[in-house]
Amino acid sequence: MSASRNFGVAHTTAQYISFLDADDVWEPETLAERVNILENMPDVALVCGALRYWHSWDAASTMEDRIVLTGGLAERRLDPPEAALALYPLGRGATAGVDMMVRRSAYEAVGGFEERFRGRYEDQAFLIKIFMRYSIYVSSRPWYRYRQHDASCSGQLSPSDWSTRRRIFLDYLQELEDSGRIDDRRVSAAVRRARRALPYQQLASRLFYRLPPRVRWYVHGLRWPTSRAPATHEAK
Repeated sequence: MSASRNFGVAHTTAQYISFLDADDVWEPETLAERVNILENMPDVALVCGALRYWHSWDAASTMEDRIVLTGGLAERRLDPPEAALALYPLGRGATAGVDMMVRRSAYEAVGGFEERFRGRYEDQAFLIKIFMRYSIYVSSRPWYRYRQHDASCSGQLSPSDWSTRRRIFLDYLQELEDSGRIDDRRVSAAVRRARRALPYQQLASRLFYRLPPRVRWYVHGLRWPTSRAPATHEAK
């Protein structure tokens, strides 16, 4: 999807850029509210919100919707490199992911999406470049409905795939550090810690994916601050 996103941006002149995956849904007010934030905060390059993990699109689902706050934060500005340290995959907070609006000027300045990444970590490979150079704003507004189903890219990821792709991502961060685009000692230390932790995380991932889906969902809620969201079926 990285190449598709870059292609799409190259064929528009929009000042602000947002992305919506084909199986997900925006709330009606999403674009207007994001634009309003960027218009009123000219020194912020990117805005992101809370993410609704959307099970209730399927009336047969027994799983509850949850709203996950990005980084566990609400109405908070993060200056470089705070977001890199606070958010997954280097920090403990839930990632911004595709739920974002970014200024075109910042998107172009960092070179857009890294096309070597397809599926896992493509958002993070782009975002780390933004986080190291620009301020972002984290809203508590749940603008994005992230549809949950087994056919999604994340739903098809195995523990071994996760380990391989995370190692590739950490190698990419090392490239950024070697080229001077990561020039903060705290971020460099976080990358080293992530490398050391990888074998243990691989084992934990294998054990985690053996758990029943409802147990995994419960553990997910313990890791990242969430709130229950009322079930909604109207947006398909």
